[in-house]
Amino acid sequence: MLRHSSQDGEFIAKDLLVVSWIHTQPIGLENEIDAVLWRNQIEEGFFKLQFLEELLPNTYEKFTDSKYYQYEKNAFNMKKLKKEMESYEKKLKLKHEQLKSFDLYNDQYEMFSLHSLQKDYNIKNQQICQGRLVLREIGLFAGAKATVVKHYVLIIVLGKLFLPFLARYYDYGTFLGFQKWDSYLYQAVELPCMGLILGLNYVFIVVGFIDFQRRVYMMKAVGALINPFKENLDIKYQVFPTIDLTEKHQLFQWFKLRLCAMDFGRKYMNRIFVYCSTFFGAYLFFVIIVLLNFFELIDFQFTRITYMLIIYDIIVVLGVILLMLYNGAIVNHQFIEHRLQLLKIKEALLFIRMNIKEVRDGYKFTGQLKRQIAFVRDQKQMVSISH
Repeated sequence: MLRHSSQDGEFIAKDLLVVSWIHTQPIGLENEIDAVLWRNQIEEGFFKLQFLEELLPNTYEKFTDSKYYQYEKNAFNMKKLKKEMESYEKKLKLKHEQLKSFDLYNDQYEMFSLHSLQKDYNIKNQQICQGRLVLREIGLFAGAKATVVKHYVLIIVLGKLFLPFLARYYDYGTFLGFQKWDSYLYQAVELPCMGLILGLNYVFIVVGFIDFQRRVYMMKAVGALINPFKENLDIKYQVFPTIDLTEKHQLFQWFKLRLCAMDFGRKYMNRIFVYCSTFFGAYLFFVIIVLLNFFELIDFQFTRITYMLIIYDIIVVLGVILLMLYNGAIVNHQFIEHRLQLLKIKEALLFIRMNIKEVRDGYKFTGQLKRQIAFVRDQKQMVSISH
């Protein structure tokens, strides 16, 4: 039931864009994970993932313990998470450098993964992970990899504030325009006010870029979960394990994970989309006016300061928005990538089923997916026979 009551600042901050969404924290992500599971009608108790590899102890703990970050020794720190990611990437690079030769028939592909393949597929040894916690870690990974832009916002704000001084110096030979006491007073009042307004506007534009960039990282990380051969992936995505491709219900669980990742942070994305669309329309109008005036199709008399400010904003704002659209196109392209990977998995599963006799006889395939699936099925078959 809806009720009227006073709320504290912490409750109100849950709906603030920068505080609760861009400033990535496990607590903030938990609220959004609850929302995305509810919106997509996913039963959390049945949302489980199982992996082909034997997970690192720390990774397994993150994927299974919902209170992991509540323990004092595991208190979340973004710098700590970034260092952890860097250490994983260095470990993978070292494994790649140590690889001198590769036997297509006998060697497995675990040198391209942070985790090692399981040797025993006994049901007692299966590592069942919670889907919501996997989604949480993917969200934190995206936040850690996103570009830090706080210095960029400061630079573009200061750059625009300095433009009028340059124009006045060019026109009048002095930065303030007039050497009078009221000019100093005016500038003293104008600079902080304009800096605040510009900062708030630019922050929303840059926040949109960060949000779209994080979505790219999330979708590519989700795609890495169904790619056992990670050599063709960027090294930062090789830290993720591979779900058990031999179980069709695991592929269905992965699809639900992808659905959640696409819908992650919907209310914030809608807010960013409306704000940035308004800016895009306004500055596109400025571009048209400037071009028409340049080709003398219309006759508007703009001052030097006006021209400088318009062109500066066109470069900065439209540049950031175009980067957002580029990242959005990458996110959409992941649908094609994921669909092609699923088709490869389906083809490999059908091939193994049609040639199950050769698999049981120990025939060694060269295709990475066929070899991986045949190896797992063979191991599971040995476990079932032993029991």
